[in-house]
Amino acid sequence: MRHGQALSAEMGQTDFSRKLSEKGETDIAQEAQLLLEKAIQFDLVLCSPTERTQKTAGILVHGMGLKHEIIEFETRLVNASPDQIFFCIMEANPEANHLLVVAHNPGISNLAGMLSTQTPILSFQPGGIAAFHYPEARSWMEAAQQEPDFLWYVQP
Repeated sequence: MRHGQALSAEMGQTDFSRKLSEKGETDIAQEAQLLLEKAIQFDLVLCSPTERTQKTAGILVHGMGLKHEIIEFETRLVNASPDQIFFCIMEANPEANHLLVVAHNPGISNLAGMLSTQTPILSFQPGGIAAFHYPEARSWMEAAQQEPDFLWYVQP
């Protein structure tokens, strides 16, 4: 998942502290409802620690009725390459069967594009989410050895 629509950086503000726009917050809340209606759940959320990704993950988890404790902040996801993101996924708790990664472009879009050989994903819009399934993997480390099934892509 790419974080929701963010505000532009203000004078003296770092990229790390950029906030979600009102539209970004509304979009993510609506996506949470959509995922809830489709009975989609997450056991673990790996999240970049920037302000906009934290807010995105928080709104989504809250809107889906999940516990905030499933969110783990991972500094390596800040402006990460596709390989860096996938490395974080491979290290994820193997007991988590349904994992969400909340990160940034271009890394998250590029990773989805690399994984979705059946259906091309060119670029995530803010708040875009793609789902993949690894039917044979018993751990996230094993997932690295397999090609996933592309399930769906949603954007606000």
